[in-house]
Amino acid sequence: MKILIAEDDLTSRNILAAMSKKWGFDPVIVKDGIAAWQVMQQAGAPPLAETEARARAAPGGFGNGRGCLP
Repeated sequence: MKILIAEDDLTSRNILAAMSKKWGFDPVIVKDGIAAWQVMQQAGAPPLAETEARARAAPGGFGNGRGCLP
């Protein structure tokens, strides 16, 4: 099963990718909220997503500086 991983830190991205593969997932990895949003708009987008609580550079208020969704 595909899982979307949106993480701006390279080390964290690599760890999350390795762990998700170990757990049997097929990771789709992006480095910011805008890229994650673009992936989620595509046909066949991953049904699961792992994102930061304070995702920067994402539409709809993710980067609102409050550390929460709109």
